[in-house]
Amino acid sequence: MKCPKCRKQINDNINFCPYCQEKINKVASYTPSKQRSANFFSTKRLVVYAMLTAIAFLIVLTRIFSLPIIPVADYLKYDPKDIVLCLGGILFGPLALIITTVAVCFLEMYTVSTTAWFGFFMNFVSTISFAMIPSIICTKTINVKRMIIGCLLGIILMTDAMCLFNVLFSPYYFGMPRIAIIKMLKPVYIPFNLIKSSINSVLTIVLCVSLSHVLERVRKTF
Repeated sequence: MKCPKCRKQINDNINFCPYCQEKINKVASYTPSKQRSANFFSTKRLVVYAMLTAIAFLIVLTRIFSLPIIPVADYLKYDPKDIVLCLGGILFGPLALIITTVAVCFLEMYTVSTTAWFGFFMNFVSTISFAMIPSIICTKTINVKRMIIGCLLGIILMTDAMCLFNVLFSPYYFGMPRIAIIKMLKPVYIPFNLIKSSINSVLTIVLCVSLSHVLERVRKTF
């Protein structure tokens, strides 16, 4: 640190400047990282995380928008909960996205889901792979270019991740040979995830761009 009077470099642990004998008034350090941590776990933020979780879970629970996309695999259904969780990640960062996604997936697993831990894991991977990149790219500022880049990368990552994890784990859950799952990639898993993530991307971009000023105010408030 520097002496406030003579501006010479001095040791952080001393009480008087060795050059000019100026008394050093020490102020308790409160680093930006500590402040960010405090803000992240503030009561206001936690309430908002709970609200985002509740909205996303209600979308899952009511199944109003739950629609099959691929006729030969009607167990794979579209739902827009990723839009809500992605908006939360964009507003408050990747850690908020992870927390709210885990909460929603747990609630879904213990209520409407019939796939237990397999469904929890696949839902978590699906949401995180789609929403993580937009959450990182748009944490500081929201604009059309960042949103488009983030969502395009999210579409690619989600599609790749879901294909990979289906090939790895679906044979054990469904009791099918792995080659059968691989044969389902082109007609089922790839188009389903591309369509689902594309719809959610368009809706997320439209909402973020049209409500950008409101979202920025919310971010500053909380």
